[in-house]
Amino acid sequence: MISDLTRTEESELPDDVKAIVAKVQSNKDRWLTDSINLIRIQNLLIIFCGVIGFLCLKGTLVANFTRIIILIVVFSLANKCLNLRYGKKRIHCSGRDFERLEAFCDRRTINAAFDISLDDPKGKYAARWNDLMHNLLSQLTPSDSYLLSKDRKATLLNLVRSDGKGETLFALTVLSQVGDAGTLQALKRWKINHRLAKINLEVQKAMTDCIAAIKAREDTTPADSQLLRPSFLSDGAATYLRPVTHKVDEDADTLLRAETGEKE
Repeated sequence: MISDLTRTEESELPDDVKAIVAKVQSNKDRWLTDSINLIRIQNLLIIFCGVIGFLCLKGTLVANFTRIIILIVVFSLANKCLNLRYGKKRIHCSGRDFERLEAFCDRRTINAAFDISLDDPKGKYAARWNDLMHNLLSQLTPSDSYLLSKDRKATLLNLVRSDGKGETLFALTVLSQVGDAGTLQALKRWKINHRLAKINLEVQKAMTDCIAAIKAREDTTPADSQLLRPSFLSDGAATYLRPVTHKVDEDADTLLRAETGEKE
C-alpha cells in the first residue's frame, strides 16, 4: 500500500534515495549507449554480409544458394549474440530499492519511477510501480514542471487515445499541470493529426481544458529574451536598464555613444 503522505518540504533527498535515483539514471544512460552501439554494429553486419554474399555469387545455382544460406545463418547467430550483449533490460531496481522509493514517496523521484515502470511492465513489482508512478504524478503542480523530463512528457502525450481508453484522461490531467510550450505545440499537432478521427467527448473536453491551462500559464510567463525597462529612475547600482528621461537625437545606427556630460 502506497502511503498518502507527501513530503512537500524542499529539503535534500536522503543519500540512499539519491543513490537509487542516480543508479536508475546511470542504467538508463548505459542502455541508450548500448542501443546506439547495437544499431551501428547491426548495420555494419548487414553491409558485411551483403558484400560477402555479392562476392560469393559465382558458380552453379546450388552453390550460390548454399552460400547464401550459410550467410543467413551466420548473420542470425551474430545478431542473436549482439542482442544478448546489448539488448538486456535497461534498468534494474532491487526490491529493497523499490520499497525505499515507495515508502519515501517524493515527487522528485518521479523520473526514476517513470523509467522503471515503463521498462518492466510485467515484472514482479509492475503493479506497485504503476501505483507509485500514478501517486507521484498526481502530486505534481505547475511549479513542478521541471521535475518531469521532456521525454517523459512526450510519453504522457503518447498515452492519449481518441477513444479515451487507457490512461488518456489521467495523462491529460497531468499535462495540464506540468505541460510547457513544447507540450502545447505537441497537443495542437495531435488535434490536427486526429481531425478526421471520432474523438470521445470526454477526451475533447479534457484536451481543450489542458490546452487552455497550459496556454494561460505560458501567457503569464515572460519570455526569457524579453528585456523590461523600468518606468521610474533608480540610482541603484544593480539597475541595468533605466528609463528614457529625454529625447535622443543621435544617429539610431550608433549603438555605443560617448558620454557628453562632465564628471564631477
